[in-house]
Parts: sequence; C-alpha cells; structure tokens
Amino acid sequence: MIKIYVSVTGDLFHYGHISFFKKAREFGDSLMVGICSDEDVAAYKWPPVLNLNQRVAVIKYCNLVDQIVPSAPPETTEKFINDNQIDLVVATKAYSKAALNRFYKDPQRMGILQLVDYKDGISTSSIVERCAELHKKRKELEKKL
Repeated sequence: MIKIYVSVTGDLFHYGHISFFKKAREFGDSLMVGICSDEDVAAYKWPPVLNLNQRVAVIKYCNLVDQIVPSAPPETTEKFINDNQIDLVVATKAYSKAALNRFYKDPQRMGILQLVDYKDGISTSSIVERCAELHKKRKELEKKL
C-alpha cells in the first residue's frame, strides 16, 4: 500500500481542494491530509476564516481522505515522514521555489515530492476576494434602496 501525504490549510473547503486531493490520490492507495493549525497558517499566510476544528470537521467527510493529521507541521520533515510511514508527498506547482524549499525541503532531498497542477480559477483567496466584491456591491445597492 502506498501512503500519500498532503498538507493544507483547507480553509473554506472548495472544489480546488477536492481536485488537489483527487490528483494526489492517483499516486497511491491511501491519502493522509495534514491540516495546519490556526497559528501556523496566520504566521505564513493570514488567519483562516474557519478555525482548525471547523476545517477538520469538513475535510474528514471527504471520501478521498483516509486519515487526517490536525495541527500538522507546516514543514514536512524527514522525521514526520518516517514517523507516519509516508511513501510520497504531493504539493502544488503553484508554490514558489522559496516556499517549496521552506516547506518541502526534506521530501525534495529524499526524492519523494510530486508536484501537481492546482485547479485554475479557484482558491480560498479568490473566494474571499469575490465575497468582498459581492459584499461591496450589495452595500452599494442597499444605499440606493
């Protein structure tokens, strides 16, 4: 059995996450999803909209996922890989070289990092931006009423 590992924020779970999980799952038999803590996400991105418990509660019902690691470390280390008997780590090609070197240095060195395309046009960031635009338009319409 080949165990695949992905690390995500998983905020505002959407089709882009599902597409990413499907692509990762194609490389093996079991998908382990690490979900980073609120504090870790806020340190390298911004505070998530949904807290860790809410993100875990949503992702655990995705039938592509076999195992969840709440508060997974942001950096996928060799120790974490060995402790969890991970065969392959999958990440998105959307990451910069600097981000890959920061978060996936050990899997790269070990030769077990596979990069996949991320679904174009949908991300948590784009959803937040669309919500902000729609909210602004709604407020403008309310002023006219």
